[in-house]
Amino acid sequence: MTLPQVEGTRSSDASLQERCNVHLYSETQGLTRVRANNYLAWRLGFPDKGSKFERKLGAAKYAFRLPIVNIPLAHLALTKKLLPEGYNALLIERAGALSPKFIGEIAYQLHGSGAEREMHVFSVRVHPDYEGHKLGSRLQDESIAVARMQGIPTWVFGEGNNDAAKHMFRRYTKQKDDVTVVGANTLRILD
Repeated sequence: MTLPQVEGTRSSDASLQERCNVHLYSETQGLTRVRANNYLAWRLGFPDKGSKFERKLGAAKYAFRLPIVNIPLAHLALTKKLLPEGYNALLIERAGALSPKFIGEIAYQLHGSGAEREMHVFSVRVHPDYEGHKLGSRLQDESIAVARMQGIPTWVFGEGNNDAAKHMFRRYTKQKDDVTVVGANTLRILD
């Protein structure tokens, strides 16, 4: 998915957004998958402190910090354990002629089935060098689009220990009229 230009953004915001692509990890292939595994290996090694995900990883997080083994280990963990358990991520990549680079993500896990399906967003991150360009908002909008495409009616934000996810939930509920707040950190996505 390529990010469309967002109305009302500064020209530098629009320019950066035009140079960025959004990828759903589970759909990445080839070199994009290799770069995604590299990026997510680092993220698995440093989960949000105090989060449920950090507790789930336990001491295994330290293995993701080891050079050489971290990338193949991340690939195995993601494809054999985390994806089958409903974990996934939207990754934003700064495209470049010589070196594309992932600069942020929204990580989530799917829960339930049918009309009870929920997308639990537990981590939102944009690299500090790219903050202030509305990239987090674009990731947020893309995650809502993914939920809608997959028929997921409920979006739960910030149950982990990620302040950015909690902030996004508060900001989103104030700005959008296509969702209904159904709990302290839960939105019902309307068609």
